[in-house]
Amino acid sequence: FLKDCVFALGVVTGNNEKFLRKEKQDGYKRIISGKEVYPGMIDYSACKYILDEPSKYQQKPPMDLFNKKKIVYKFISKRLVTAVDNTGSLTLNSSNFFILNDIGVTEEYVSALLNSEAINSIYMKMNGNPLKVLKKSLQELPIFVFDLETQVTIEDNYVNGRHLENEEIINEQIKEILA
Repeated sequence: FLKDCVFALGVVTGNNEKFLRKEKQDGYKRIISGKEVYPGMIDYSACKYILDEPSKYQQKPPMDLFNKKKIVYKFISKRLVTAVDNTGSLTLNSSNFFILNDIGVTEEYVSALLNSEAINSIYMKMNGNPLKVLKKSLQELPIFVFDLETQVTIEDNYVNGRHLENEEIINEQIKEILA
């Protein structure tokens, strides 16, 4: 299901001390690291800022990808931890991202599923106990498409931070599908 998405690695500066600042300054853009990514939420207040000179970065994806609505995920993690970003923020290499490209469901819905215990359980069964979340592992995961009313409820819960309610809904829906 996620095979047709556009995946991108975060920026590698080559020297974080030189390129990153704790406070916003002229000529700097916000950058999300894995430390700011929580299930269904990005702590923008804890983000650092990066010198806005991409030609000086050691590694970067096409810069226009950052301006698209994207699902950001922690790269170093034993479980899936994702959140939606639509602010145009850059990501550091500890938080990669992917763009859905009109696959028929919303970013909020997919992120809610990926953060759920049910999908994390499937992820662990497929990958053992990995320390890194790899593109290939995400692409192989099943993305269950529930009825439209359930999708809308999950999206609404996600946007409003009702993640425990989503946990119950997702677990119940997956049990019905797998029964």
